[in-house]
Amino acid sequence: MSDLNGNQIKDTYGGLLNIGPSGGTGATLRQVTDGFGNALPIQISNDTVNFTGTVTGGPVGPTGASGTSGTSGTSGTSGTSGSSGTSGSSGSSGTSGSSGTSGSSGTSGSSGTSGSSGTSGSSGTSGSSGTSGSSGTSGSSGTSGSSGTSGVSGAAGATGASGSSGTSGSSGTSGSSGTSGTSGEDTATPAINSQTTDYTLVLTDAGKVIEMDNSGAEITLTVPTNASVAFATGTQILVVRGGTGEAGVTGDTGVTIESAGNEKRLSNQYSGATLLKNGSDSWWLFGDLKV
Repeated sequence: MSDLNGNQIKDTYGGLLNIGPSGGTGATLRQVTDGFGNALPIQISNDTVNFTGTVTGGPVGPTGASGTSGTSGTSGTSGTSGSSGTSGSSGSSGTSGSSGTSGSSGTSGSSGTSGSSGTSGSSGTSGSSGTSGSSGTSGSSGTSGSSGTSGVSGAAGATGASGSSGTSGSSGTSGSSGTSGTSGEDTATPAINSQTTDYTLVLTDAGKVIEMDNSGAEITLTVPTNASVAFATGTQILVVRGGTGEAGVTGDTGVTIESAGNEKRLSNQYSGATLLKNGSDSWWLFGDLKV
């Protein structure tokens, strides 16, 4: 192909194209015709080719040589570095080597011989006891005389024979005996005090059996106050119903008699109960009783 470099189009393609009646081109685009005067879809000027329609032509010619490469542009700034990837898992530990054989223990040294105990020293000789003085004569039992002046103590001598005992003084006069108290009641075999009517206890009834013996109307045994009859605390008195008539126990004003279920009457003929004093004006009553 002809080189256009530095040439006008009309000079290069003059034999192929008809550029119009003037036979040349200028700065203005002009219609190109073929050798038969047919208008082609091409307009040209001195330095321009303009296609105005679809051109059906021959095969494309060889590609021209590449032009000189332009200078490289300035390199852009580097992008921010990406974050580091996750660390891979650690590899498994290698097998531990086997332990070395332990050395044998050294022989223990023999124990040293124990030293012998030292000889115990002998006990010192006990000194002899001093001589006992002879016993003085015992004075008569009355007013004690004043003590004599003590003599100077001499050195303790060897133990001599004991002196003979002095004569005992005469015994003092014995005081007269106090008046004997009255004899108490014999509690081994209690006495029986039979009553056929209402009765109030007296001091000599302590420790006795009180028989309530009647066959008619009910009779009552009364326990007096401590102010009137001072029975000792702990005194016991037995009560027996000897007859077919009813019999009961009651306390004088100010006297408390405590019994199970507040029962204070003897249940039947030959039923018995016990009175026991447990306070100044307080008694217990227990036995075969009824309300």
